[in-house]
Amino acid sequence: MKQLIGVVILAMSLVLTTAHATDGPREVVEQASREMLSALQANQAALAQNPEQIYDLVQSILLPHFDFRRMSQWVMGQHWRQASAAQREEFIDRFRTLLVNTYGKALLDYSSETVVFPDAPPPSGNDVTVRSEVQQRTGAPIPINYRLHNRDGNWKVYDVSVEGVSLVTNYRSQIDSLVRQEGIDGMLRKLNADNLES
Repeated sequence: MKQLIGVVILAMSLVLTTAHATDGPREVVEQASREMLSALQANQAALAQNPEQIYDLVQSILLPHFDFRRMSQWVMGQHWRQASAAQREEFIDRFRTLLVNTYGKALLDYSSETVVFPDAPPPSGNDVTVRSEVQQRTGAPIPINYRLHNRDGNWKVYDVSVEGVSLVTNYRSQIDSLVRQEGIDGMLRKLNADNLES
């Protein structure tokens, strides 16, 4: 499972963009993949000397392209309706921090994989899936699907699945278990403690 989560994180790390709002979802993901791969390769030496820089990279470049409110709502599932407005905002903040920490650590292990986009009809509508594959140095390609929706003219990622395993679904089961054991406030405290330890 740890390796799978690492691949999910690498996949999500490829979805950053300076694309124009008029670009379609596939163009956004393709351009983002090229830019991120290039940036990681160009900065390997600097990141090896100062690994903490990766968190700034994730925070400033990657995360603005995700719809954290929608992701958080799906991750909390039925508990979202039970949470107060303050608890919801706190969860969004804690979940964002969790992903920054997790992405940063996974990116430091990046090792020259490449991404290809199989030929497919252009996605249409306001809620689409963009398919890609990570080509490993050894082994079969890893299929990665990005779920995006158009929000205010911008394409935002709200889920990524690797080999059929959804990031949102994976976190949802963990959060559900925490809430059932500790309640919403207890889950938030646990997330905060885990973030501080990271």
